[in-house]
Parts: sequence; C-alpha cells; structure tokens
Amino acid sequence: MPKLKDLRILVTNENDKIDFTTPVSVTKDGIFTTTLPNHAYNELGTYGLAMRENRIGNPGYFEAKTLEALEKELTDFAKECISRELVEDILVIKYEINTQCYYIKDEDGETVPNGRWCKNHKAFDEGKAIWKEGNAVPPGRTCTPSFSAFARVYHKKTYQYQSGKKIINYERYDPAYNGRTTNPNDWINGLCNIGAHKETVLFGQSLKDEDLARMPEVEATEENGRFFVTIFKMLFKMNELFSEFNQPGAIELFIKNNTLPQLTL
Repeated sequence: MPKLKDLRILVTNENDKIDFTTPVSVTKDGIFTTTLPNHAYNELGTYGLAMRENRIGNPGYFEAKTLEALEKELTDFAKECISRELVEDILVIKYEINTQCYYIKDEDGETVPNGRWCKNHKAFDEGKAIWKEGNAVPPGRTCTPSFSAFARVYHKKTYQYQSGKKIINYERYDPAYNGRTTNPNDWINGLCNIGAHKETVLFGQSLKDEDLARMPEVEATEENGRFFVTIFKMLFKMNELFSEFNQPGAIELFIKNNTLPQLTL
C-alpha cells in the first residue's frame, strides 16, 4: 500500500508527554491504516496497553474508515496511555510448588507405593485404601516421582487508566536496590537471593508475564518468606543426602552403614 501521509500525534498532561509521527496508508477497500514506527511503538508500549498486529505480525497496528477517525483513535489511545496512575504497589511472593507422584494411602494412613503393599487387600478393594496423586501429574498415569519449588518476591504494581481499566505488572524485587538489610534472619532478603542464576528461567522455560499472572501469590511478609526459605532448605538437605546416589558404591555404603532408617518417614 502506498503511503498517503504522515500523522503527528501529540498529547500531554501535567506529568507526561507523547509525541510521535506515523505513516498512513489506504487499503484498496478504502481503510486508513498505520503501523507505528518502532520508536513510537516502544514508547507507547511502556504504558502497558495492548496493541494489535498487522497482517504480517508487526505490532502497533491501527485502522479506521476515515483519516480523521484514525487520528482520533491514535490520539485517544495516547491519552489513555498517559492517564495511567499507579494505584497500588505492594510486595508479594509468587510461587509454584509442583509434585508428580502416584501412591496409595492405606486404611491406617500410611503411604505405600501401590495397592499390592496394602496391609488389607480387602480394604483396598472396598476403597478404604485410596490412590493419591501429585498436583502436577502429566496426562496419563505414569510419571517419575518428583518435587519442584519456585518462589520469588515481586513488586505487584496496579495501574489504572482514565477509562477505568486496570493492569497489574509484576517487577522483580531486588533488596540490593531497595535498602534491605543483609541480616540472614531477614527472610524476605534471604528469599530474594535463593534461586536460579538466570532469573528468567523457571523449570527450563522462559518466565513470562502470563506465567506470573497464573501463579498463586501471598503477601511478602517475613513469616511467609520464612516458610518458602524453609522449603528450599529442605530441598538442599535432600540434595546433600541424595546427590551422590548416582554412584552404586555410594548406595551400597549407605546401606552397609545401616543408615537406611534416615529415609524412613
């Protein structure tokens, strides 16, 4: 589509200003369209409002039946952007605790690997010994027993626009830049410094905004921080116990030293 003209969009308020120029084209059906230049798209994108993509996937696409309507749509969108106000900023702990396992809970409450281990097979047949499963079991009924945990402190920032729309952003909280202490009993600080070296990785996948949005959260209090730090410490202790067991000799030595009762729950 040939370029018709450039539109300049300028909106201001007492605190902010948006000023950009974007090229306008007309389709064969008489629709006026524009796809924002990268600098304009990036500037508007900082305000958190979604924009459409054009037919080849480039973001920042707008269209209208007339040039005046297109200019108004762009102006209204820019005004909505700079109307954004931060209405809430709190610290939360986003977390995910995944278990993958199947087992039987016997009629006396003991956990056993499967139905054949039940003390009373008749009770199992009558449903008094019940199959249990983890909270993240994949489709089907086979999985390797595993446990994984993620917890991290975020600023939960809620923004409101003149239209009444609200958007929530999660920004990683770093105590090094927020005046937190380095006291090891400061549990929020401790939790911020536990985790993967690459902060954008969660269970081998990129941690995106939608991942954070779906995760449960609790208020980032010291008591709640201590809870998650304790979970991580439990995993670290498991690592100390199990990390050498890929070597058969280590297992044989463990059994020979009669330390198997350490694993009994």
